[in-house]
Amino acid sequence: MRDAVAPWCLALLAIIAVLALAARRAPAHGLEFSVETTTDRRVRIGGFYEGGAALREAAVVVTDAAGRTLFEGRTDGDGFTFFTPPGPGVYGFTIDDGAGHKIRERFVLQSFQLDGTVRDLFGAAGLPQSWLEKLKNLPRWLTALFGLSLIVNFFVLLAWWRAAAEVRRLKSARAGAAPAGARPPAGPVT
Repeated sequence: MRDAVAPWCLALLAIIAVLALAARRAPAHGLEFSVETTTDRRVRIGGFYEGGAALREAAVVVTDAAGRTLFEGRTDGDGFTFFTPPGPGVYGFTIDDGAGHKIRERFVLQSFQLDGTVRDLFGAAGLPQSWLEKLKNLPRWLTALFGLSLIVNFFVLLAWWRAAAEVRRLKSARAGAAPAGARPPAGPVT
């Protein structure tokens, strides 16, 4: 009975572990952002919910290309915050409303444009992403497929292990038993 229960318990624990590791917090709705330059040489970053409502009083952190924090603040009632960059370069920002909604993006500030737009955002600039950033941005169906493949591979490994154990058991049973058609050894003749 124990042999029949143990593999299923292990399989159940493996499924739970894979689901727990693959689970992500699903936002109730998407987030949007805007990055613009102002005429007074500042950068205005805005965060919004998908329907257009502002991310009010959300924490904002701006970093340079090396990851050093340049600015920490909060968005105003309209969802905007302003910071003065030291000059052109690559900048990253995070906007977090504290309720599980977070925007993390990068942009390239080549120079201050009079029309107020930042021309090269992270996606358009072709900045290299680390392998960890690429993994975080995988489509949901691909992460589900990966989790499913882990579960299938676990069951294949379990079946292989059980088959190997059965082969070992049969080999040891054959080694301990007399070959077919052999006579038992003769005892002492008295």
